[in-house]
Amino acid sequence: MKDSEIIELCFARDEQALYKAKECYGALVRKISSNVLEDDRDSEECENEVWLTLWRSVPPLRPQNLRAWLCRCARNAALNVRAQDSAAKRSARLSELSAELSECLPSSEDTADTAESRELARLLSQFLADCKKESRIIFVRRYWFCDTVPQIAKLLGKTVRSVESSLYRTRRELRDFLKKEGFEP
Repeated sequence: MKDSEIIELCFARDEQALYKAKECYGALVRKISSNVLEDDRDSEECENEVWLTLWRSVPPLRPQNLRAWLCRCARNAALNVRAQDSAAKRSARLSELSAELSECLPSSEDTADTAESRELARLLSQFLADCKKESRIIFVRRYWFCDTVPQIAKLLGKTVRSVESSLYRTRRELRDFLKKEGFEP
């Protein structure tokens, strides 16, 4: 079923919209949630939150790209669950990802201003748009979808070492790009 048909079902307040969305994107939403949360029950709760968000938000929203919108909802919901759960303990994977990105991105204290955060997001999008396709895919799989390096290597038919090298080079290029734009890590 096409995204536009699912959205029209949502606008008609037809519950089939949820079943069709789950049929089309359930595995993707589950994967994103489980990559961030690493707990099946939390991932299931997060997935349910995504479907509830879809039902409550469409209408009035009309996402241009339902897949991307659901991915963003899944990631945000998972990060919210993670933040609640990690008041006392941090996820090893998220800590690892934060450490990797800390060498090229300014700290959250440095970008607390929303205008500055939006500018940083715009620059990151610009940087990724200018990257080679493979480097962009590896970077997004690692830092947006929270895939492990071995998962990315398997997905792309690469060696773990080549994925690590690509991530290192891309982070270094991002650091240099942001430095040139006035953002210091």
